[in-house]
Amino acid sequence: MKSKVNKENNMNKPIRHGEAMLVPITKAVRGKQHTQYIIAHSETGHHHVLESKVPFVVSETDKQFVIELFEPAQIVHKKQLDKHKTLPVAPGKYKVVKKTEYDPWQEIIREVHD
Repeated sequence: MKSKVNKENNMNKPIRHGEAMLVPITKAVRGKQHTQYIIAHSETGHHHVLESKVPFVVSETDKQFVIELFEPAQIVHKKQLDKHKTLPVAPGKYKVVKKTEYDPWQEIIREVHD
């Protein structure tokens, strides 16, 4: 299935896919090139993966996770059943924000995993 990027799916709007959200940014992205990259891990191996036929740039540190797409891409949920819809992503620069939760017993904030 070929995904279509249009004005409704442009880089001016955040894109949420499960517990990950791509938020448009303007700053330069320097990093390694990939054609597939896990943007959100799953405890059961059903990861959320950004895929493109054209290499894109990923920079991931413990403080920030940013990507730059040069051509349209898509986010795919690697799960057989009950999966999130595949979403098109327009070329552009994005910060990846992951959903968090607070554990009052351990008094910590941690990433949510699918």
